[in-house]
Amino acid sequence: MAYKWSTMNRQPDPRVQRWLAEAWKANQEGRLEDADGLLVRALSLNPNDLRTLLASATVAYRMGRAETAMERIQRILAIEPNLPPALNWMTVLLLEQGRAEEARPYAERSTRADPKNEESFSLLGRCLLELRRNDEALVQFDRGLAIRPSDASLHYGRAAALERLNRPSDAEMSWRAAVSIAPEPDGLLKVAEFDRGLGKVEDAIKACRRAIGKSPDHLGAHRLLARILTEEGRMDEATPYWERSLHLGGDPTEVTVSHAYALLTAGQFDKGISEFRRAIETAPSRWEPFQGIVSAKRFSEDDLPLLAQMKAVADDQNASIDAKINLNYSLGKAFDNLGSYHDAIDRFDLANRLKYEQAGLANTFDADALHQETKDKIRTFTSVHASGTDGERHPSDTPIFVLGMMRSGTTLVEQILTCHPEVGGSGEQPFWREWEPVLADWKAGKLHLDRARDLSERYVRTLKTIAPGKRFIVDKNPANCMIAGLLHLVYPDAKIIHTIRHPVDTALSIWMTPMQTVAPFVCNRTHIVLAYRQYRELAELWRRFIPADRYMEVSYEDIVQDREKSTRALIAFCGLDWDERCMHPEQNLRAVKTPSFWQVRQPIYTSSLERWRRYEPWLGEFRELMH
Repeated sequence: MAYKWSTMNRQPDPRVQRWLAEAWKANQEGRLEDADGLLVRALSLNPNDLRTLLASATVAYRMGRAETAMERIQRILAIEPNLPPALNWMTVLLLEQGRAEEARPYAERSTRADPKNEESFSLLGRCLLELRRNDEALVQFDRGLAIRPSDASLHYGRAAALERLNRPSDAEMSWRAAVSIAPEPDGLLKVAEFDRGLGKVEDAIKACRRAIGKSPDHLGAHRLLARILTEEGRMDEATPYWERSLHLGGDPTEVTVSHAYALLTAGQFDKGISEFRRAIETAPSRWEPFQGIVSAKRFSEDDLPLLAQMKAVADDQNASIDAKINLNYSLGKAFDNLGSYHDAIDRFDLANRLKYEQAGLANTFDADALHQETKDKIRTFTSVHASGTDGERHPSDTPIFVLGMMRSGTTLVEQILTCHPEVGGSGEQPFWREWEPVLADWKAGKLHLDRARDLSERYVRTLKTIAPGKRFIVDKNPANCMIAGLLHLVYPDAKIIHTIRHPVDTALSIWMTPMQTVAPFVCNRTHIVLAYRQYRELAELWRRFIPADRYMEVSYEDIVQDREKSTRALIAFCGLDWDERCMHPEQNLRAVKTPSFWQVRQPIYTSSLERWRRYEPWLGEFRELMH
């Protein structure tokens, strides 16, 4: 922290002035003991000299003497209670001790004392982030950026706040802005993850290499680079980075599991399973490699010893809650593969109960609010359909929206479509769910399509960055099923494909999958039923509202039972010429990062049809979806 010391003492002692200058030079050269000695001499002449006290606190901090630094800052504040540099230093020292609640008042006083000092707003934002007051933190970072738009720390703080507020598109922009100003290794890795998700593999690799260039021993950078190269099938290039990750002190099991999952993503299941087995040999009590194996294959009688080993870890009283949750999901799938359906549902029930309790989902799912939102959407779109819409809409037909209730077959449809040479894939883009509140005020029954143009152009640019040169690009975010009508209004020429599946099979698949989604209904049967009913009401609305040449419903069961007829219908609906490769989605080389990554690599199979019949005695509330 650099400040104008002349504002603190108007008539400094000449000797103090000289010793301060010498101390500053020693500090700059890293001679901290010399600097400290000079400052002690200066304080002996004038114990209350604010410049000397602040400089002494700075040097003490650099020497690892935080208590001494705090004591000297407290002396300053006893003399000058609202001196911004001292208030900011106290904020920093308290934050580093994990005392954010105590630090916050000092930061607030600093912003009032010097409202043009961006650092004060940055520190207040950090306090609020620590206190999980993310909306308030974002306000402070924005206030700081209004003063100094080029301050990287403010962009980094803003990015962290936006991530916590589940605004990934805005967070990405802030991370990129921060890195463009001050490319810190952790920021570069964030950008690498974004580029990886966008399919910009070379850019992601370049960002990882920059992070390693700045911090050659950065474990995370080596692991991420190794994973990206492996997912791209560049095994020889990846190997040195896996080895370096181990050399740098990375947890051997974590490194091995990360390597194995990268192999699975690349479709190399046998190699991935071998890596998982190696991890089990070295760490038999870890849950991650067991889960990896179960996700990568169908269990058979040959796997009974492994199942017994996994069961012992899951049932160990000393196992962590994460181990119990994930291994019970895995045991459920293993028992299902073996035809032991009673054992399977017992394990799935236990996994969901534990996850529901751990995540506090009872306090996050509001059935009444969801029901009211559905009513508001139906009312709004019915009114819009009757009166027409205002606002400029985007003419692009580039997006193909594949949507539907989760676990209904969206990944399979995406894989079929992206086998076509004119179609690219963008995975699950959160863009429109994030910007939904900007475009729609459901309670008031108003749509603000005049705000859509810039957003719609930005979205299409993002898609074209992910899949350059493609005529159409698939966005397969299932959650877009809740705003399909809004998407049609923004892109009236775009195709919307709604995947549907037997409702009880869908509900069971949600119940049996360790979902990474933030959807609050996933671990409670009653909530799944309620959410499904609201989704079904909206699906009826979209069917009436969106023209048939823009909206298609495709049944998962039809794809499985009559693959060619369904696939040809999909391709024709999108306005594409037939391509035989679309008949073999299991040969699609795109990396798959959803829970369906194993299934979509297999030839289309029928074993998932009418799965509910095997679990009929234990359906419970799911029976309600039969009607």
